[in-house]
Amino acid sequence: MSWAQAQREAEKWLLACEIPQHKGIKGQYFDLHEKGDLIIQQGQFRTMILRAAERLIKKRGATAWFPE
Repeated sequence: MSWAQAQREAEKWLLACEIPQHKGIKGQYFDLHEKGDLIIQQGQFRTMILRAAERLIKKRGATAWFPE
C-alpha cells in the first residue's frame, strides 16, 4: 500500500465513474456516493484511494460527494 498505488487506483476509479481527466470540469458537482462499490479494496487502502480521488477532483476544479 503506497501513496502512488492509491493515486493510480483513484484515477482508475474516477475513469470507471466516467469523470473526465481534463480540467474542463471546473465548477461541476459529481455524486460518487453510490459508486463506492466499484472500489474493491477495504480498510486503510480504500481510505487512501478516496482521499486521492478527492484531491484529483479538487485539482480539476470540481467537487464531489464521496462514499464513506
